[in-house]
Amino acid sequence: MIGLRERQDHDTDQPGAGKTVIWNGRPWKLGAEISYFIDTPDAFAQEWFIGFNISPVVENGLVDWFK
Repeated sequence: MIGLRERQDHDTDQPGAGKTVIWNGRPWKLGAEISYFIDTPDAFAQEWFIGFNISPVVENGLVDWFK
């Protein structure tokens, strides 16, 4: 079964943080977030979600098309 995350309250920000750093001359975007699920479909569903993201920052090749 595939489920989608649905956010009920769009006015409340989820706790999270992000930062862009330079490693070996290349920019990287680091991020982390934490989410608490108030309603769970069954007793075995997760209550908390902690996510970590590490992504290289690359040049957008389509930007020249819009100049």
